[in-house]
Amino acid sequence: MRLSEVKNIIILLLVVLNVFLLVNTVIADFGEYALPEGFCDSAESVLQKNGITIEKSLLPTRYESRMQIEVDFYGIDDLSQLLLKQTGSYTSAGGSVVAEKGDEHLSVAGREFVYTTGRSGERASGGRTISALKKLGFDTENMVYDNDDDFVKIKIDGAVAAGMYMNVLLDEDGNVAEITGRWAKISKTGEKVKTTFVSCLPEICEKLPEGAHIVGIDEIYIIDERSDEASIGWRITTEDGSSYDVG
Repeated sequence: MRLSEVKNIIILLLVVLNVFLLVNTVIADFGEYALPEGFCDSAESVLQKNGITIEKSLLPTRYESRMQIEVDFYGIDDLSQLLLKQTGSYTSAGGSVVAEKGDEHLSVAGREFVYTTGRSGERASGGRTISALKKLGFDTENMVYDNDDDFVKIKIDGAVAAGMYMNVLLDEDGNVAEITGRWAKISKTGEKVKTTFVSCLPEICEKLPEGAHIVGIDEIYIIDERSDEASIGWRITTEDGSSYDVG
C-alpha cells in the first residue's frame, strides 16, 4: 500500500472518530438537560388547578443553561466621572446628590439618575442612541435598544436585566442631550446553571390571577437593589398584555 493511501485512511479514521465524539457529546448534553418524562403535563396540570392556562408550545422539554452575572450599580462618582469627566464637589438637594459642570447637571437619588446638558433633544434610532452613549464612555457591549418602550437596556445571552434602563434624548448633532434612568456595570461570572421557569410555578400561581392565559415567557435577570445581586428569573406575559416577573 502506498504512503498516500495510508495517509488517506488515517485521515478518514480521524474524521469518523471526531463525528463519533461530537454525536456522543450532543447526546450526553441532551441527557443532562432533558426534563423527566411527564414533567410538562404535570406543570400544565398545576397551572390549570389554579385557573391558569398556557400555550402548549411554551412548555419546556429541557432545562435552560443560563450564565450567572454580577451587578455593580452606578453611583454618583461613577456617573460624574463618566458624564461630567470630574468627581467631587457634590451638593444635596431634596434627597438627591447633585454634581454640576457648566450647563451640565447630574442628580442621583438612590439608583435613579438624571443627566441634562441644557440642550433640547428627542428620541433617535437605537443605533444612533447607542453610538452616542459609547462616545460618552459607556460600555455598550451588552446594550440593546427596546423599540417597544424606546429605552436602552442591558441584555446578557438573550436575557434582559430587569429594572435597568436609560431613556436617552439626542440633540440635533446626535450627541446626548439628556438621560434618565438607572444603570449598572454587569460582568459574567463564567458559571452557568440549569434552570426552567417551571421551578417558579408556586410564584406564578400566586401572582397570576385566575383565568390568566400565558402567551409569552422571556428570560430575565432580577436585580436585588439592596444587595446588588442578580438572580435568574422569567417574565410571564398573559393574553391581556400584563407581565409578571418571577424568579
